[in-house]
Amino acid sequence: MKAVLLVLALIAFLPAACRAGLPAYLVKFAAAPSDIDGRLDDPAWEGAEWSSDFVWIDAGDTAPLKSRFKAIYDRDSLYFVFQYESLPRSPEPLDPDLLRACEIFLDAEGRGRRYLEYAVSPDGDEHSVLWRGRLSVREWKGALGIETRVGIGRASAGAGRETVTYEIAFPWAALKPLAGSRRLPPQKGDAWRANFSRVEAGEHLGDYVWSPAGFYYMHHPDTFGWLVFAGEEKSLNRIPPALLTPLPDDTARITGSPHFRLFSRLYWARFPLMTAGGGDVYAASKCELARLDASGRPRFTITRRDGLPQFIRSLAQVREGVYLAGSGIGAGLAFAGRDGKAVRISSAEGYLADGMPLLIGLDENRCLAAVSDRFQIIDGKDFSPLLEAAGRVLSAVSLAGGKLAVGTDSGFSLYGADGHLLGHTAIAGGIAQAAPFEGAAIGVSGKNGLYRLEPSGKCSFYPSPLRIRFDRVFMDSKGRCWAAYTGGIALIDQGKLRLFHEPLGMGGFRISGIAESKGRIAFTGAVPSGTWYTSSQGSPFVLLYDRSRWESITFRKGLPGDISALASLDGELYLSTTAGVYRLAK
Repeated sequence: MKAVLLVLALIAFLPAACRAGLPAYLVKFAAAPSDIDGRLDDPAWEGAEWSSDFVWIDAGDTAPLKSRFKAIYDRDSLYFVFQYESLPRSPEPLDPDLLRACEIFLDAEGRGRRYLEYAVSPDGDEHSVLWRGRLSVREWKGALGIETRVGIGRASAGAGRETVTYEIAFPWAALKPLAGSRRLPPQKGDAWRANFSRVEAGEHLGDYVWSPAGFYYMHHPDTFGWLVFAGEEKSLNRIPPALLTPLPDDTARITGSPHFRLFSRLYWARFPLMTAGGGDVYAASKCELARLDASGRPRFTITRRDGLPQFIRSLAQVREGVYLAGSGIGAGLAFAGRDGKAVRISSAEGYLADGMPLLIGLDENRCLAAVSDRFQIIDGKDFSPLLEAAGRVLSAVSLAGGKLAVGTDSGFSLYGADGHLLGHTAIAGGIAQAAPFEGAAIGVSGKNGLYRLEPSGKCSFYPSPLRIRFDRVFMDSKGRCWAAYTGGIALIDQGKLRLFHEPLGMGGFRISGIAESKGRIAFTGAVPSGTWYTSSQGSPFVLLYDRSRWESITFRKGLPGDISALASLDGELYLSTTAGVYRLAK
């Protein structure tokens, strides 16, 4: 009975996020190691269990080389053992900035506002940085006088491999600037946010971590796991670490506007890309693609293991599925069908794998794939000949007769159905984004105004004399054209221009997405200054326009992540953020 009570007591110590899918480790109180030498022959380590094996940082799948850690503490210091399997003769790093190292991230307050990044290389070189949010860093060594002790040991693991062991000590006195108001040393039940990373070069290039982030970037403290300190009571020290298995929490909900409800798990993944049409919504993070049904549940999720590029950069939806372009491992193009099966596209030109591919949907069957000033049209499984634009390709619109309007950083170009260049108009600021309108292509200049490219090749400034830097352009089902600019929205309807300057009293906002839902036009964006109302994430909002009436949905308590995309399916609105995908409640 006592054992059961102790288990329940320990679980009660874990913060709510720890019980919502993040890993946790019990740090036991023990005698200090007599020597910091990386050998692990000190009795102090005998009672400390190994953590779970590290996984890939993005998809969370099994890493090719084994990595793990241990942790203990006493009244003077916090101690770690970091052990990994290594290939001593692996090739030199492909990226000179990505060196082999082990890293420890510690956030004593658990708020992501101040945390330590400590790295040590196989040669014993150390690097420590104090991060304050994501905006500023301070070198820890020297500025704060941190004194670490590190020992490195090596042992043969057979088959040309070796086991490298780091033993590291952080004195509590040195960690005081990190702890803020937290107690040092920590007391029974105290919990710190933490993560551990193994950076590998050569044959197995990449990051392996204890708590996967869902994308390829370590500096998201909300994805860190938990170190739970056991205290000096021996009874609590005897609780096996298996009891720290995170508990499922299906009650996680967005803590913002009551108009929205979260329909995907908050810790499921990060989705900065989204496309909708043909009865489907596809959402993608940098490492995962999901097809969602009308209720927001995933029909399937696929990752790099299923044939996708390591880092998904862009999407283009067609009738039979979605094309993906990415970089990293498996760079290039892939296609994911509606059945969830992904295939690599080997017929594409090699330039698509060497650069940063951009995909642009043209119609329900075709899309355009581009890198810099080179592009191809994908029609089903057929690729057009390689074409070269007059500048870096930024946008494209399909016109009647098979013609193609292409916006670049140098202007607007028109191509015939056979791929030949019919004409080019140089435009200051280029054409950053474009949409079809009244049989022509309307493009937004990165510097000023709207431009109209006719199928005849005639390009005009529209509507004159308006000169505003636009960000987005969109044609709705009623044949109207909407264009968004900083602090306002323009409507082009039947040859007339109507401006809505700072609707609802919002000033300085930027529109990031436009979609149509149940006859209403929806705009998503943020007020960069954050002065319009209180919000922790850049003051995100949704504007809805119905005939002549405006309404807004705000997030006065903050939205988890920035709004990155907006899509509409069957009259429902879907928001994609860096924290998940959301649907506008009925």
